Amino acid sequence: GSVTTAQPDADEREIVRRIHPRLAALGVVMYGVDTLVGDDGRRVLSEINTTSIGGLMQMISSTDEPVVARAVNQIWNYFMQKNPGAHD
Repeated sequence: GSVTTAQPDADEREIVRRIHPRLAALGVVMYGVDTLVGDDGRRVLSEINTTSIGGLMQMISSTDEPVVARAVNQIWNYFMQKNPGAHD
């Protein structure tokens, strides 16, 4: 396979909007979704990736954005939100 940078379309945003509350309730703070084009031409969920952050390295090679720093900050912010006294 290969990696290309793309922005999520409306169907993919809706998929994430629907699954995010359930994943967040389970403490899953970082995940990726794979989608396919369905028979009707719309995106459908193929799989949810929750255990591998290997995609970060692929994102680094295909974009100039600080994806690792952003991921670490999001995880840290989530942790601090759930554990407000942890920094004392």
